[in-house]
Amino acid sequence: MAASKSESPGSLSRRYAGSPRSILRDRFTRLSSLLILVALLVQWGCAKKPVKWSSRSADDLLHEIRKPVSSATAISGSARITSQTPDSLRKGRTYFALKAPNQLLLEAVTPSDETVAVLVTNGDKFMGFEVGDARCKTGAPCAENVGMLFPIALDSIQIIRLLHGSPPLIAGSISGPSPLQDPPRLQVQIKHEKGTLQTIDFSPDGKDVIESKITGEQGLSLRIAYSNHQNLNADIRIPRDITVEDLARESRVRIEVSEVGPFSPTPATFNTQCPVGKLIMPMDCSPNTALPR
Repeated sequence: MAASKSESPGSLSRRYAGSPRSILRDRFTRLSSLLILVALLVQWGCAKKPVKWSSRSADDLLHEIRKPVSSATAISGSARITSQTPDSLRKGRTYFALKAPNQLLLEAVTPSDETVAVLVTNGDKFMGFEVGDARCKTGAPCAENVGMLFPIALDSIQIIRLLHGSPPLIAGSISGPSPLQDPPRLQVQIKHEKGTLQTIDFSPDGKDVIESKITGEQGLSLRIAYSNHQNLNADIRIPRDITVEDLARESRVRIEVSEVGPFSPTPATFNTQCPVGKLIMPMDCSPNTALPR
């Protein structure tokens, strides 16, 4: 017979008031022994559960990252974004809509759901503005322009792929996959001829990217971690928790997706026209070699 959670030794003493103390001691000893046995069995069962390793090659695993993101379905939702630099810490909610390969809408809002800033990319066009700023910035959707309003130095295509669980990859010779433990994962390495090294950790079944690290002469430069993956449909599987650490820029961004699902965009969804009354400010893109393409 198992006691309820509230049956501590003291409560059992009150329940069996007047009974011989030996009865109480015997009941509590048997209950403790049973709980210890159950805990050991659970621990033994978990420890002995075998890991199912994928038999896919490194090329196959990387192909899943490189292949085009499905453009059959647009997705939208909201996310909590935390951005941290040496000078600032920002937290807020952002609505997003995207359709691969290059249509993206981000709208940052206040806790009362009022718009703070908007960023839109569509093909080779970019538009972004802040509500309190008379200017509206336009140009190409390069990492430099997108980074003015979104705290990650990636271009629009890379951000869309990032939100789908595909990190940027460097070029170079490939090795792996190597099965690693604590936690179980498959690791693939890419080494550039100039010495830059990228390690990509996959889940044991090879289905999801868990982490990507790029290390150069100055040490770790970019780290991206993914978790809490979810299937939206047969073609789209996304991580709901993403962390991007750009060591070169001393920035850390966490994206926690709270709501997400397929949707049908209208012609106005990814409209890159500046709002009436804003001063249009064309922006140029300088070459960006800090991050892989």
